[in-house]
Amino acid sequence: MSSPSTAAAAVSRTDIVRLYRALLTAGRGFADYNFRAHARRRVVETFREERDPGSVAEAYAFGVNQLGVVRRQATISRMYEAAPLVIESPGRPPAGGAPQ
Repeated sequence: MSSPSTAAAAVSRTDIVRLYRALLTAGRGFADYNFRAHARRRVVETFREERDPGSVAEAYAFGVNQLGVVRRQATISRMYEAAPLVIESPGRPPAGGAPQ
């Protein structure tokens, strides 16, 4: 059985950055603005947490698992797409109120 330092060494910084980018990209696949914003917020918060070197491999494995979950849920989200929210519409009125 490998020690925690050996397991942590197996996950490189490049792998972690790739996972981070893949999670952000997969989160953009949600049809609903609220789900996209939530996915982005959770990814950023989770990756900013400080971890001890021994748990990096566990966190990486969990992240890979979550990437699959996000991709599946984004696909389902696109299958049952709703009308865009006001915040998403390209012809939004200016911040001061209704267009004149």
